[in-house]
Amino acid sequence: MNPIQNLRRNITKEYLERLSNIALAAAGFSSGLIILLVQAKGQAHYNEFSVWFAIISLMLSLGGWQYFLPYILYGEKTYEHINLYLVALLQVSIVLALFVAVCALVWKMMWYAGVALIVTGIFLIIFVFRHNWKVAGYSRSEDA
Repeated sequence: MNPIQNLRRNITKEYLERLSNIALAAAGFSSGLIILLVQAKGQAHYNEFSVWFAIISLMLSLGGWQYFLPYILYGEKTYEHINLYLVALLQVSIVLALFVAVCALVWKMMWYAGVALIVTGIFLIIFVFRHNWKVAGYSRSEDA
C-alpha cells in the first residue's frame, strides 16, 4: 500500500481538526509577521521580500483552513474526496513561504544568523524526509 492510500485509510476527524488548527496557527504567525514588518517600514530591518512571502503564507494558510472545514463538518463519508496531494502541496508551500519570510528577515538583520537558519533548515528538511521515508518503509515491512 502506498503512503497516500495508507493516509487516506487512516484519516480521522481529529487528524483533520489538527491540520485545520495548524493552518490557523500558520495564518496567525504570518499575520503577526506582516504587522511587524509593516510597522517597521522605513527602518533598517524592514524587508519587503519577507512581507510578500508572509502574505503568501497567510493566504495559503487561510485557504488550507477553509479546505478542511467541509470535511470536518460533513464527516467520514466525505473523506474519500480529500485530495491528499493538494493537502501535501499546501502544507509544504505554507511552511516554505514562512521559512523564506523568516529567513529573509533574519538575514537582513544579521546575515550570519540568516545563514545559520538556512543551513539548519536544510538539514532539518533532509532529516524529516529521511525519517518519514524510514517510517513508511517500516510500516510496509512484515515486522510492522
